[in-house]
Amino acid sequence: MKKCGAFLVIIFTAISIFTGCREKKVDTNGINRIVSLGPSATEILFAIGADKQLVACTDFCDYPAEAKTKASVGGFAANNISLESIISYEPDLVYLFSGMHDSLIKPLQDMGISVYVSKAASVDDVKKEIIEIGTITGHSAEAEDVVKEMNLLLAEARNKSAEAKKNGSSPLIYWQVWDDPLMTAGKNSFINDIITLAGGINIFGEENSDYPIISDEAVIAAKPQFIFISKASDNYSVTNNKIMFYAMKKDSGASVHYVNDDKFSRPGPRCAEAVQDLTKILYGLPR
Repeated sequence: MKKCGAFLVIIFTAISIFTGCREKKVDTNGINRIVSLGPSATEILFAIGADKQLVACTDFCDYPAEAKTKASVGGFAANNISLESIISYEPDLVYLFSGMHDSLIKPLQDMGISVYVSKAASVDDVKKEIIEIGTITGHSAEAEDVVKEMNLLLAEARNKSAEAKKNGSSPLIYWQVWDDPLMTAGKNSFINDIITLAGGINIFGEENSDYPIISDEAVIAAKPQFIFISKASDNYSVTNNKIMFYAMKKDSGASVHYVNDDKFSRPGPRCAEAVQDLTKILYGLPR
């Protein structure tokens, strides 16, 4: 299912380029045909102007709209993508994800195909990755422009939250990543970085697990002021649980927000927009 695939993008997204266990730089000469195995990779390629080099992507690559006109190699997970399908597009470079596509790395490299392995765990990682991909694909100037625009959005969000916090403390946030089992964003997750940059406090931000499974009771005990529910979940509009009843109580002071999972969980250029959007929600600023 596409929603399940979107969730997997959250889990399996730092930057490094590997050959087995050894690090190896991608040959930047002659990168004319690229296969992207993830939505955020596709977004980055379009953002830096490398879309004409993109010959195929996945069923989940839906942004920008033009991405849907590209040929597809299948789903997001490695078991939904055949090596034969990738090879059929004669790529110079395959842009894939650590943890999700590990089984594809060595076979591709053994055939002489360059591989870029992405594992972005923070907004800073995303910016570094954009610069690296820009260099690899021959779009360094465009990549630098994208990162500059991201930095402007992030600085604006930082200034707005700092000004707003002069009149109060940082708001407490609960972020529901999945509904069954109930799952949230932990310390080292990409979403936790988004929350922190937006000037919020993740009530599970000290959990060592990236995406810990938690209980209704733990959420309620932390008394979040904002409850964000990701639309990646099949049943994201859950209304019959204790968390919702807590939010409905007048004395809870909590508000519930359903969020575009693509923008908030994909480690691509739009993550800076996500930080700014979240800042505006948390501090009641015009959107």
